[in-house]
Amino acid sequence: VPVDASAENERRRRLDDRREKRFADLVRLEQQHQAGKIGMTKYVNRHQELLVRLERIYGELDEQGSSVILSSGLQRPETASVTGQSGKGELV
Repeated sequence: VPVDASAENERRRRLDDRREKRFADLVRLEQQHQAGKIGMTKYVNRHQELLVRLERIYGELDEQGSSVILSSGLQRPETASVTGQSGKGELV
């Protein structure tokens, strides 16, 4: 595995780990809220914070996925229909 690919794989693993941790935090928050263990203000603030963090992580994952697709010469799926190619490089 080339150094660049290894670094990208490590970055992806870290992003996946962060995503899973934030989802676990969100589940825990929902459970606490359902059980009445936290107040509405704390729940709303923490919920919003977790969603913002998850959006950032997904954005980074999307960027990383785009760079892998672009470096392979394949087109992103959302542009494939315009050019007649699928994200796998085959004609549609």
